[in-house]
Amino acid sequence: MEKILVISPHTDDVELACGGTIAKFIKQSKIVYYVAFSDCQDTLLGKFPKETLRKECKKATRTLGIQNKNCFIFNFTNKHFYKESRQIFDKLEEFKNLIKPDLVLIPSLSDTHGDHGIVNRQAITVFRRTTSIIAYEQPWSNIGFSPFSFVELSEEDMKKKYRALKCYQTQHYFKRSYFDKDFIYGWARMRGMQINAKYAEGFEVIKYIIR
Repeated sequence: MEKILVISPHTDDVELACGGTIAKFIKQSKIVYYVAFSDCQDTLLGKFPKETLRKECKKATRTLGIQNKNCFIFNFTNKHFYKESRQIFDKLEEFKNLIKPDLVLIPSLSDTHGDHGIVNRQAITVFRRTTSIIAYEQPWSNIGFSPFSFVELSEEDMKKKYRALKCYQTQHYFKRSYFDKDFIYGWARMRGMQINAKYAEGFEVIKYIIR
């Protein structure tokens, strides 16, 4: 049974980028593990209890079908991953040895967010020899994203993705434009058009191993 590790620099990154793909993987009986390195307490600006995003993330990942025991959320400092890159490397090594994943999903090579870049580079270093690696898209922080792998999504997959995103009430409170329903569905339809499907999510292929 295939084991998949999805790596999210912050809570919600993975759900936004590839929540539909995760829902599809779980529907296909693949085992999905979720790791978020920061619960972004500082972004709440004192308007919500500091555990709010962590709780929202747990609810969102459950909505996608990820088991609680396979969901790991850490409190690395948002926007300061460059100070903690070695600790992030060590955590990824732990997960490599613990899970032995067949496939890892990471941020894009062209992602301009500093934290995402740290996670991308450390994950490629850790998993470079043993594991297939694909990188997901976040249009608001990507420059020149070129997907060569696509996952076709059903209406059910998309509904599950959007239900998961609705769990992040804080992000809707702050009116994050990338949580807008029209944007989420339009993005999936644009990628779907590239493979003659209604909906899809696109990925860069870093390494793909066929055994």
